[in-house]
Amino acid sequence: MKSETIVVVAGGPPLGGPVPALPVQSHGDFVIAADGGFDRALALGLHVDLAIGDFDSVTPAGLAAVETAGARVERHPAAKDATDLELALDAAIAL
Repeated sequence: MKSETIVVVAGGPPLGGPVPALPVQSHGDFVIAADGGFDRALALGLHVDLAIGDFDSVTPAGLAAVETAGARVERHPAAKDATDLELALDAAIAL
């Protein structure tokens, strides 16, 4: 049985200093970005497979990249019962 790693990337304050080293993303890794986490994933050099949220925290450049990067986009209304990160974690569990 093949094991797949699912990475969930959340937003947060800008990365200060050097970008932390990450293991090379393998072809089996599935990356989910929660709203502004898409900007963070791009900064870390990750290819995002699923972008999820209301996209009120992503930069305009990040939102344009979401739409052209080939990621599956799951848009949710701003008025919802779960945070964008909770939606991303639910999606990861469903996978």
